[in-house]
Amino acid sequence: MIACLDGTARVDVRQEQETVWLTQRQMSEIFETTPENVLMHLKNVFGDGELEEGATAKDLLVSSSNRGWSIGYFRMWLNVDRKMYLNTLCHMPHSTDRERTLKLARRRKGVTARELGAAGIHRQVLTRLVAAGEVERIARGLYRLPEHPITEHHGLAVANMAVPHGVVCLLSALQFHGIGTQLPSEVWIAIDRRARRPALKYPPLHIVRYSGTALTEGIETHQLEGQPVRVYNVAKTLADCFKYRHKIGLDVALEALREAWRARRFKMAELDRYAGICRVQRVMRPYLEAVV
Repeated sequence: MIACLDGTARVDVRQEQETVWLTQRQMSEIFETTPENVLMHLKNVFGDGELEEGATAKDLLVSSSNRGWSIGYFRMWLNVDRKMYLNTLCHMPHSTDRERTLKLARRRKGVTARELGAAGIHRQVLTRLVAAGEVERIARGLYRLPEHPITEHHGLAVANMAVPHGVVCLLSALQFHGIGTQLPSEVWIAIDRRARRPALKYPPLHIVRYSGTALTEGIETHQLEGQPVRVYNVAKTLADCFKYRHKIGLDVALEALREAWRARRFKMAELDRYAGICRVQRVMRPYLEAVV
């Protein structure tokens, strides 16, 4: 016999006259949860006296070698209309694991596979939702709903979710601040020189290793697509551009310096401080004299 609730799960069950018997694992497949979750709720039902364990459950002493616990068969009654009522699961939560997963994925920061595991949600639930297009994978182990609003800074927001301790820097920071004509095809992210390189298919990342105060100073936090994204301020970005002039091009650094100064986007004392942190004061001095 096949037991099916909403068309998404079909399992072979054992029927004796008008009594249907399911294992905890079969129940977990129907409700898209874990066998441990089913067992927890059944214990609550029996403990509260809602049902008598002896009348609704029996042990067939069939051991599962890979888990080391006995499989109990639990009974479900069929009424005269042959509709199935899950009496033994009357205290199961109203929200299914699918609904719980979608609720967590709806958060601005999304949800990680580790968080779902800690909530007792089986990985198969997430796999089904991704296959159905209801949830999208944006980084390794990180998921969210595809309906999140997309802005011009979508790439920065996605990169920030995958690299929460990174800081948007150099060409991406210039583009964010509206300085210069650069349109980078990658998101430039600064991370600690000892940090593991993040794995992200989209958007492509250009990782730059920073250390000490060069990493921690000059950070601003902006709300992009509902989440905080860290970006270096204008003065720190200009100092970084001269520090990494051989990587991005001296012409890019000079263009950014001239445009930012014309728009009065920074103060000279502020720029001098960050130039000292980046150790480019001597390099920048002749260009600053020419601009001023």
